[in-house]
Amino acid sequence: MQILTNIFLIGGNIAVYKYFINRWFHEDRPSFQLIEGIPLEPLGLILFVLYEIIFLLAFLSYQLASLSDPGYMTGKLPVPTNLMREESIEYCKRCTDKKWKPKRAHHCKTCRKCVYRMDHHCNWINNCIGIKNQKYFIIFLIYAFLISLLSMIYLTASAILLFVSVPKVFVFLMEISWRHALVNQNCLLNSLRRIALFF
Repeated sequence: MQILTNIFLIGGNIAVYKYFINRWFHEDRPSFQLIEGIPLEPLGLILFVLYEIIFLLAFLSYQLASLSDPGYMTGKLPVPTNLMREESIEYCKRCTDKKWKPKRAHHCKTCRKCVYRMDHHCNWINNCIGIKNQKYFIIFLIYAFLISLLSMIYLTASAILLFVSVPKVFVFLMEISWRHALVNQNCLLNSLRRIALFF
């Protein structure tokens, strides 16, 4: 799943550049390009840089969440002295070395380790979400939401630009789809009437 998530992130980044930004803001004249090697108009360059900054932040926070230690209970931790007399001291029954387990630690079946303040095991990052990587995971979710929102805005703007540039094609397609929907609706109603008459 981790490889698939990386492919989705990078593929989405390429698709937004290729099918929206480069399509509508391409600049062939080198003298009008603000950055050499990026063939975009000034507005396209601003949109590209905005999207790339959010993408890089999302990608970085994803890598940090997936590669960092979530808060594994490593080694045999000594029981704190203030808990020595309490009878509520718990030891993990699933770990092989029967470690002391704090109250907010949970055993992950996938990782086969105890994680302090474990939220869940996320298959998309192939790691547990615990005390040490929860911040990176939440930041990744925020940036992923922003990338999705920006992609939807770009997609809507691209559809509007396409509609304005070739309105006859859209009107023709809309007429075909409405006719198709009406014909299918009539067929569906006739089928339902036949079924009702049968019973």
